[in-house]
Formats: sequence, C-alpha cells, structure tokens
Amino acid sequence: MSVIFDLLPDIYPQAGAALGFLVSLVGGVGILLGVVAGLVVARVRYRRALLFALWLGAAVSAFQAFLPGFGWMLASRVVEGLSHLAIVVAAPTLIAQLSAVKDRGFTLTLWGTFFGVAFAVLTLFGRPLALSWGVPALFAVHAAYMAGCALVLSASLRSLPEEGAQPRSPCRRCSAITLRFTGHPFSPLRRRVGCSIHSASSPSSLSCRPTSPRHGARSQWPRCRSPVSRCR
Repeated sequence: MSVIFDLLPDIYPQAGAALGFLVSLVGGVGILLGVVAGLVVARVRYRRALLFALWLGAAVSAFQAFLPGFGWMLASRVVEGLSHLAIVVAAPTLIAQLSAVKDRGFTLTLWGTFFGVAFAVLTLFGRPLALSWGVPALFAVHAAYMAGCALVLSASLRSLPEEGAQPRSPCRRCSAITLRFTGHPFSPLRRRVGCSIHSASSPSSLSCRPTSPRHGARSQWPRCRSPVSRCR
C-alpha cells in the first residue's frame, strides 16, 4: 500500500484521513498480537502455519484486486496483517532448520533484509505496474506471487523431519510463569517498545517519502494521511 498510497484517494475519495489506516492496520496487528502469534504458531507448528499464511495472503490479495468498498478493504488489511504476522514468525525458524550450521548466520541475516528488499522491488516494478495497468494489477500479481511461493514451499519443506506436537508444560504453575515472562500479551511494555516503534513507524514513514525533485525544484514532503504519523 505504501508505494501506491498517493493513488488511493482516487479509488476511495470519500475516505479522507481514514485512508491512512490502509497502511497502518497491518503494523497495528503486529503490535497487538506479535507476542501471542509466537505462541499460536508454535502450537500450530511452523510449516503448517507458514503455508496457511501464504495461501491466506494470496486469497486476500486476490480479493483486494476487485477493489472492494473501503470498509471491506480495511477488513482485508487486518486479515492480511494476520497472514504476514504468521509468516514473519514461522519463516525464520524454518530457515534455521533448512540451513547448514555454518550458513545459518548468513541465511538469517539475509532474511532480515526482507522489508527493505521488498519495498525496493515494489518501488522499482510494482509502482510502474500500477501506473500502467492499474492498482488491481498490482494486487493480482501479489496474489500470484504468494500462491507461487506456497506451491514451491509445499514441495521443498517436505524434506524437513515431521514436526511433532508442541510439548506441554508438566506443571500449570510453570506454564503460567512461562507465559507471564515470555509470552503473555500483557507483559511489561518495555519488552515490546522496539517492535512497536518499528511496526508503527516504518510503513507510515515510507508512505510519506518525499517526492523526487524535478528540474532543480526542491523536494517536498506530501501531506500524509496516516493516523500513525503525520508529516508536512
């Protein structure tokens, strides 16, 4: 959404400032459910969660390609946030399992570049596609890309050993203590400040990127309609 943010007012002219939620909702899902997602994905198991999230993301993008009403588009962004959250929880674990011990540091470092690389690719190729063929074409290509990833990973992840059931704690009290200090959604706020700042600021800040100068004109910051961050 960030690379086509300036095209959205033409699609949803009645949305006004609420248009910014199309960018912020995905990060908001990560802020609210990031810790809980780790527990859920561990219970569901990583391979199953990753494949389900990819197919869910493909279905959501295909739905968005029809440019539904603004309310439905907001709802789809929440579902998309859930699918992306499951991906970023499950993928690093599976990458570590697939990598040789000597290569694990490199592969996980490479995984850490996904946000910047994805944004650069969308800026170079996705935005021109949207300008030439329309915003629905970008959503359709994204749906096809995620479905393709799901198909490829369905075959490649079969080489992993079968994942057993998530072991249960032998003691309810121990389980409660573990949740309290490692996974409870109401853990001390300081443990999630860094993740919250990143999730809240990065997509919105990139949506407010300055326009390119033309013929020596000075770059100007566009008006940002994101409810998370506002800039002039």
